[in-house]
Amino acid sequence: MRTIPVELLVEIFRMCLDADDDLEGYIRIIPGSSLWTLTQICTQWRNVASTQPAFWQSILVDVDELYSLIAKRRMRSLLIPYRLLDLKRSRNHPLHIEFRNTPPKVPDDARNEETISLGQNLLGSLLEHRQRWRSFILRVYSTANAPIPSAYKHDFHFLESFQLLLPQSEISFRAITQSRDVASSSFLRVMCCSPSLEHVQIPNLPSDLLLSMPLTAFGSVTHFVVGLCTNLPVLKILQRSAETLTQIDLRCISSADEPRGHPRRRPISVLLPNLLILQVARGLSGEGYLVNYITTPKLTVLTIWDYPPSNADFVPFIDLVKRSECRIKIMDVGAGPMVSEQTLQSIAPWLPLQNRVLKDKASGSRRYQFFLV
Repeated sequence: MRTIPVELLVEIFRMCLDADDDLEGYIRIIPGSSLWTLTQICTQWRNVASTQPAFWQSILVDVDELYSLIAKRRMRSLLIPYRLLDLKRSRNHPLHIEFRNTPPKVPDDARNEETISLGQNLLGSLLEHRQRWRSFILRVYSTANAPIPSAYKHDFHFLESFQLLLPQSEISFRAITQSRDVASSSFLRVMCCSPSLEHVQIPNLPSDLLLSMPLTAFGSVTHFVVGLCTNLPVLKILQRSAETLTQIDLRCISSADEPRGHPRRRPISVLLPNLLILQVARGLSGEGYLVNYITTPKLTVLTIWDYPPSNADFVPFIDLVKRSECRIKIMDVGAGPMVSEQTLQSIAPWLPLQNRVLKDKASGSRRYQFFLV
């Protein structure tokens, strides 16, 4: 094995990284992951891997996974993960980090306290290199254990992408509470004010917290994914980033701008001069539909993931195209049970697009994809 050329070894390492689909290119900071295993074969392999900084610039840290490893091996010192978290190997390359706060399989108060401490120390080690952060994914399963600093003032000047992710099924009061706990921290606010920030994904951020973000937040965002909000907060964020936005993914946006008993505020109109892609989903219908208040002259791709309950629910989208005078090249639309074939067929020549029916073999549901002739 020691006679294998360095170039071939590098390709072997790269193939192992590419094959780790579930990690999406991230290196797990534990013994047993692909690259760590390869580096333990011999000194030559370890030295070759260590001289390739690009291999070490995408890092996944799972706090509970690390704690379980420590407990399993009966290690008394919590310094083992820090030795593994050797960021020197990435040299001065930009860092792409995913930090997971997974729940322990067996509830244990003592264990929770230790994992909190471990998570805080691990995140603290990563924050020492914050000027190299380019993307940060934070998966929060329990805000009780989340190692988020309660007060944080340092900036993330070069951060380009930030995602706050909760379990897929947690569109509930618990998910909103968790988002509120995390979003209320100065840590997230500082992150969203990064002057280099282009991609933001916070699918469970309540409206009042979105509105309370500093005026400098989201100023240069090009790709925005948000949900669990009402129209007005989202429109205000879109207004801040109007000149830079090229793609928007809106989920669970409600038209109920004010609680009952409060005076109704008129939504603002927003021109998005450079928006190319608009995706909307989940309950985006009704008189206060958000698309009634935006104008998108360069829009080319429109995706409606909902299954509209009636023909009338297509009207806001047709009005959007008319008002914006945009030329849609691709439109993907879910077909609900009360949407007539005639309505779907009439959209195609009006845009003018051809349509193609896509059927889900498992559920039998229909989707209509319209594409430029």
